[in-house]
Amino acid sequence: MEDMSFGKKLLFSLVTALTAVIVYGITLCILVKEFHTILLVLLIAAVVLGAFLLVLLIALDSKSKKIKAGVIAGLSVLGVLIIFSSVIMVIAPMMLFPKNHDEDAYDEMVELAAAKDNTVEQISCGDLTGWRICARNLREDDKRPVILFFAGNGMNSSRTAELFMFDEPELYAPLCSDYDFVYFDYPGYGTSAGEPTGDSLRQMALDVFDEVDSWSTTSSIICFGYSIGTGPATYCASQKDADGLVLWAPYANSYDVYNNVMDVFHGPMKLLVLYKMNSEKYIKDVECPILIMASDTDEVIPYESSRALFASAGGSSDFMTISGIGHNDFWVNDKVIESTAEFAGEVS
Repeated sequence: MEDMSFGKKLLFSLVTALTAVIVYGITLCILVKEFHTILLVLLIAAVVLGAFLLVLLIALDSKSKKIKAGVIAGLSVLGVLIIFSSVIMVIAPMMLFPKNHDEDAYDEMVELAAAKDNTVEQISCGDLTGWRICARNLREDDKRPVILFFAGNGMNSSRTAELFMFDEPELYAPLCSDYDFVYFDYPGYGTSAGEPTGDSLRQMALDVFDEVDSWSTTSSIICFGYSIGTGPATYCASQKDADGLVLWAPYANSYDVYNNVMDVFHGPMKLLVLYKMNSEKYIKDVECPILIMASDTDEVIPYESSRALFASAGGSSDFMTISGIGHNDFWVNDKVIESTAEFAGEVS
């Protein structure tokens, strides 16, 4: 090894590293299916960079060691950036939209819907499916307001319906006593087909609004978004004749969501953000009353982002700070739930 030239040493190290990466990647692919896409990207990036480095070494064979070292160092930095970018573009959408589904809760809701006691109904809109929790205090054919819900990324309609119907019926009663609570799963979630992206969520929001609006029992529609769902909810209210808009833990734009995890998505790095949802732009076109609720201790959606969204809102809008609760605590906070129901009653 001591008698090897600089280029041969570097080439030997490169081949050894690539071999180790390939073996490690193949092993993980066999053991963990969820890593397939990420590892494929890493392997392709490693092989391409390795091949490029080999060609460069050959081209620089007659150059001095300083020139070789400088070029290799620059290329290494570039390689790290390329690999980092590739991983972010692959892993971020997977983490943002884990395509949640609860088979046990789904089966339980199907059984309940089959009983035909007018409490819950399975619904569909094209390739989208979900659940309609019918207003408890009204007859089946009575006109009623509809709360059209756009969920957080870790939720699914079956599990939420189970919470409403069995686990915490009294807690969530204000949201379904005098209103239909309607929840369609995002594309790829539950039994809905498709892939969750910014474009598909925006189109979904318009489609499900039209579906609900076509029901003979619908008297008004309140768009309701939580967390990641505040984006499509806001977009829907900006494009359709909604009667109200409720937002729990909303974000001004998707860059704020990414930067709260890793604060690097600025300038050219914004190109790595594949989920595009500019709520602060959409909310300017919302003409119905708006209620925004945010926590100053939210660990997922920055409170400042929620405030920035409120600052962009026009018309009749109100902002409530729910102090001291975490991101998931909105769902177990009486004040949040009761305020939402009161707002729905005022605008419907």
